Amino acid sequence: MERESFYETAKSLAVVDVPVAHPENTVKETIERILGKKYASASHIVVLEGGKLVGIVTAEDLFSANPEDRIGHIMDKDPPRASPDTDQEVVAWQAVQRGEYAMPVVDHYGYFLGLIPPYTLLKVLLQEHEEDLSRMAGILGPDSTAVSYSGAPMKKRVVYRLPWLLVGLAGGFFAAGVVGMFEKELEKHVALAFFIPTVVYLADAVGTQTEALVVRAFALGLPADIRKETKTSTAIGFVLFLFSLITIWLFWKDFKIAFVVSLAILIASSVAGFVASLLPLFFKRLGLDPAHGSGPLATVIQDIISVFIYFLVASLLL
Repeated sequence: MERESFYETAKSLAVVDVPVAHPENTVKETIERILGKKYASASHIVVLEGGKLVGIVTAEDLFSANPEDRIGHIMDKDPPRASPDTDQEVVAWQAVQRGEYAMPVVDHYGYFLGLIPPYTLLKVLLQEHEEDLSRMAGILGPDSTAVSYSGAPMKKRVVYRLPWLLVGLAGGFFAAGVVGMFEKELEKHVALAFFIPTVVYLADAVGTQTEALVVRAFALGLPADIRKETKTSTAIGFVLFLFSLITIWLFWKDFKIAFVVSLAILIASSVAGFVASLLPLFFKRLGLDPAHGSGPLATVIQDIISVFIYFLVASLLL
């Protein structure tokens, strides 16, 4: 179910039983032809010429137009359109961007294949939103949307949520091992322990923001620039570096500790941005939902790297 929903295409969502008109038809003729008929969707009138899509008219525009007007005069001559193999989320996003609430599907030559109705686009947006949130929360299952999860029995709830948490537990043990490698530094500078949560949290936060943007870009068919995201994370890390350096120095009166913590935040934030960009790309290359490259998995990896960076910097500078 997971792969099916992720790769569902525009053609599979389209319905062909919709009102159709020719550009030379009058508004009156079109209304008379569609009145009394039941369609799979009647929100839009598809305007065809020789089987090719040449325009689209909303029901509101049709019934508010002058009865003698030609359809060609009131139609949208350049409506958004989707190719048959376009991913469902990309289709929904394009419709929203164009201010449309239905989407025609055409082939490579412009021949009309069907119309994705408003309720289907709304369903796609809701479904994709829930699935992305579930992936980021680390909820796995054949159908991991909020609705299905809320109705699942306790056993399935545990099964859905436990896998990534076990990965997180293993990562926590590994991170503890990393801290143990720098036991001498901790003994010499106990204050280092005070700032472990700060370094780890900020790196996680920067990574989470990057993950959300990269996953969304992939889902909408937009390019995700790893270099640009890493530069952005580094710039954010530099601002955090300045704030933390001044604050720790003022409150703890120890410039060396302040510099070590601040420099670790800068480096960890930069690395977190890079890792958060790379993981969704890795899953996309495997043919999986890029959202799997976020949430608990990314958090575990970033936490281990952040702890290692923190104590490595401390061991080199203190």
